[in-house]
Amino acid sequence: MKQYLYTLYKQDGTIEVLPISKKKSFNEIYKILNCEMIEVIPSDYYPDGFGRAVVYGDEEARFNGNNKRNPHFKVLKSIPDHGKPIEWDTVGDLLKEEVYKGGK
Repeated sequence: MKQYLYTLYKQDGTIEVLPISKKKSFNEIYKILNCEMIEVIPSDYYPDGFGRAVVYGDEEARFNGNNKRNPHFKVLKSIPDHGKPIEWDTVGDLLKEEVYKGGK
């Protein structure tokens, strides 16, 4: 049976590595992220050297007043036609899921 490593990248700048486990259900991910709607974060936002993984976030985090930009992930900027570039970022805590390969 595959084992998985889950890492919680918190919006306060800290990182929490969760115990190695079987693949988590969406209900378990909802509880970890304390959310009602899960989104999969596009890999364009992943930091360099992040490895092969899936990252989950709270789809509605941006609309909750107590959430802010997650400092662990990239901010993407548009090429502006006029004025300032538009920024796209990730907000709230994010959960990285990767297959555990041992020795971490």
